[in-house]
This record gives sequence, structure tokens and C-alpha cells, in this order.
Amino acid sequence: MSLTPYIVLDSEVARLPVSRSDWAHPEKLGLACAVAWIKRDDGTSEYLLCRGALLDQLPTLINSVRFVAGWNHVSFDYRVMAGLTPAITQKHNVDLCRLCGNASLEEIGLANFGWHKEVHSNNLPALWRMGECNAVMEQCRQHVEITRRIYDLALATGQVRAADGKVIRIPRSKLTGLPDLKARKEKRLW
Repeated sequence: MSLTPYIVLDSEVARLPVSRSDWAHPEKLGLACAVAWIKRDDGTSEYLLCRGALLDQLPTLINSVRFVAGWNHVSFDYRVMAGLTPAITQKHNVDLCRLCGNASLEEIGLANFGWHKEVHSNNLPALWRMGECNAVMEQCRQHVEITRRIYDLALATGQVRAADGKVIRIPRSKLTGLPDLKARKEKRLW
């Protein structure tokens, strides 16, 4: 069995916040679905689309990988998934939203790849309630795909472009979610 070095993760909520204060409690919004792009040591990859009973597999997957990359996934998606068992204990995360100065996924996707959301995320809970589950999961998969492309670009070049065209430099050491042991060893030598 091959190890999984990392996943790229996104989730969609079942309900929109009623008030601004609801954004402070994403765990109350309900988890509609989640998508993970899984990259393995042997070079293979696949998408895992989760809804219903499959959502119960997510914490085990998240906790078993070396690191998780996502867009605001620690502050938002992990909290939406708070009701799943076992608890999410992953400590190694690459939050591209923070690394990109808290810009939106669409802003960075548009600036670097000409990508924009086909359906705004605020409309996805209503689609979910209308039974358009496959459409919502496809949007979630697209969010994971653009997040992965942004991650790959940052890893390859050490930078991405902001919506205003400025360059956002992202050190490679920030893109693994793991402690930079080489840098620590070099510091000890000096």
C-alpha cells in the first residue's frame, strides 16, 4: 500500500449563514459534501468525492496524510467538518488563502489561469437543497482543481499573481506544511 504524501481539500456547506455572526460558527452550517484530490508517493492521484456515508472517511484520510493543502481549509472547512468522527488532528497544513494574502480563490484563479467560478459558492447550498447534489459536487471538485493548480504553480515558481497583477512570493518551505528541517540544521551550523 502506497503512502499518501498530501491531499488538496474543499467542502461545501449545506446551509448559508443567516447573519454575519453565523460565519463565526461554520460548524453550524452543516456539511453537504467534500472533495479531496489525493496525491500518492508512487505518482498516482485520484479524486475522492464524498457525500453521505462517505463523509465519515474524511477525518481518517486527513489525519493519515503528510499534509493537507486547501483554501482557508483550516479556519473554515475543518470547522464545518467538526461533527465527523474521529476528530481531525492534522497539524501540517498549507493554507493557500493565507499565503496569498487572504485573497479569494476566484481572484487568484482568475489572475493566474483565467478561471472563475461557474456558480458562486453562496448559491451552492440552495442547489444542494433542490437535489442538485452532482452539480454541487462538481463545483467543489472544480474548487479543488484550481486550488491544486495554484499550489503546483507556487511550488514550481515560488510565486503567484494577485488580482492587481502584483507578484505574491511564496517560499517553497511554506508549501509542504511540514517543518523545514534543513533550515533548522543550517541554523545550528551557524
